[in-house]
Order: sequence, then structure tokens, then C-alpha cells
Amino acid sequence: MNILSFPFFRYWREHVALLLSACICFAVSTNVKASFDETAPHHALEALRVATLALNNRENTSLALAVPYDKKLSDTEGNQTTLRFAPSKPNGMQWATLSIVGKSLAEVKLPNPFMLTPAVVDKLNLTYFDEEPDYWVFKGDMDIYSTNEPEQNTDKQAEVNFDEYLVAFVGIDKQTRQFKRLSFTNLDSFRPSKLAIIDRIVIDALYAPLSENGPLVAVQSQLTISGSYGFLYSFEEVIKQEIEKVGD
Repeated sequence: MNILSFPFFRYWREHVALLLSACICFAVSTNVKASFDETAPHHALEALRVATLALNNRENTSLALAVPYDKKLSDTEGNQTTLRFAPSKPNGMQWATLSIVGKSLAEVKLPNPFMLTPAVVDKLNLTYFDEEPDYWVFKGDMDIYSTNEPEQNTDKQAEVNFDEYLVAFVGIDKQTRQFKRLSFTNLDSFRPSKLAIIDRIVIDALYAPLSENGPLVAVQSQLTISGSYGFLYSFEEVIKQEIEKVGD
């Protein structure tokens, strides 16, 4: 059984996608305001300053992309779907299915910002977290995704404020000093419904431009989710997405 078919997971995917996309639609033209922590290493702060300036100077940071690209989706069950986006075609006709192996994944949308805009980074309110071999890592403030709506519990499903469980991390490439990685993960297990326990969620995206000075796009994304449902069923699902520009 595919965990994507469970009602709680469909709700989770739609809920988190809405939360993470909300900041993209809010103040898209806002410039990034870097948070400078005096206790952070000087090289990390300098990398954040350079990455911030470069992101603010990028063109075409709206939600629309001006270049054609292919999107390949795959999961742990061996299903693969490749789609092509053609921006020159009219709305409603821009997506075409190139190939399907197994079940179609055309409707799958990973819950991470597809584009890394100044508004997204600004609302994360980054502070220095750690150093990795390839990245300076900054922690993001997930409180920006709070909906301020009252919790509504039903007999079928207990709704959860997922921003209470997820932590955001942004990686700046040490060599290029550019924003490169955006990750969301949980620190503790939690129950999105009465029967389900989520042990691990990782939403990980690597960013790069599809055109020379275009927006930073999640060219590689992966959603990993593991846990249990009921008393007998354990699951681990991985969904991958790859974006590749078509043509020169």
C-alpha cells in the first residue's frame, strides 16, 4: 500500500504545501534582509551577505518561468513520470506528459518552495546554525507559517499545526557563496492522525538557475517520510523530483 493514498497524508501534503507557498506569494519583491549574528564565524556571515546580494540581484523572481524545462518524478515503488513545461503555450496547455512508467505521478507536488525568492529567504529570518564540509548552514524561523486558525478536530482526522514540528535549514555553498540548499525536517515524532505516527520527514531541495541570471529553481527535490500506521503497518516513502532545462 502506498502511503500517498492515506487520507492523513493527502491532508498533510496539501497543508504543508499551502504553508510553504504562502510566503512565496507574499511580498515577492521584498529584498532579503540578512540576520547577522555576532557569535557566528566571520566566513559564514560573509557568505550570507554575498548570497543575499546575489539573490536580490537575480531577475525574474516571479512564479512564472520563461524557459522550457522537463520535470521527472519518481518514487520508491518504481513509478516514474516525465513532464515538459512549455511557457510559450497558452495557460492550461503548458504541461505535456512525455513518459509514464508504472503509475502516473503527474499530480504529485512536493511541499517545498519551487523557487527560492528574496521573499522566501527574508521570511525565514535566518540565523547561523552550523558548518558542514560543503555548506554554511543557517536555521530558519518556522513561526512564519503559522495560520492563526483554531484547531479543528474531527472523528475522521485530527488536524495538526505542522509548523510546530518542522525546522527549516538553508545551506550556502562555500565555494560559490550562493544559496544552494533548503531543507525542512522534524525533530521529534508526531501523530498527524489517531492511527498514524510520523517518525521522520525530510523535504530537501537543491537550487540552481535554469538561465544565467534567472531565479533559483529546485532542480533536485526529495521528500522522505517514514513512520507507522495502525499496529502492523510501517512505511518509508521517498519521492524525487528533477528539473532540467530544455534546449540551450
